[in-house]
Amino acid sequence: MQDLRPEIPRDTHPKLVELLHRCWHKDPSLRPDFSEIIKFLHHINNMIAGKKKKVKVKGKGNAWACTI
Repeated sequence: MQDLRPEIPRDTHPKLVELLHRCWHKDPSLRPDFSEIIKFLHHINNMIAGKKKKVKVKGKGNAWACTI
């Protein structure tokens, strides 16, 4: 069996890369189960969401919010 894995894009969040490597572990008993994966993804999502900034740009009579 070959250990082929897809290439991970360079701009992938480091924590997501960590999760992918854990999921690809050669020893299946060391791979996370789905409940661990979901918890980890929620954690990553909360980390990333906490870093977003709201920027208001004024238009004619309207204001738009842009999340960065």
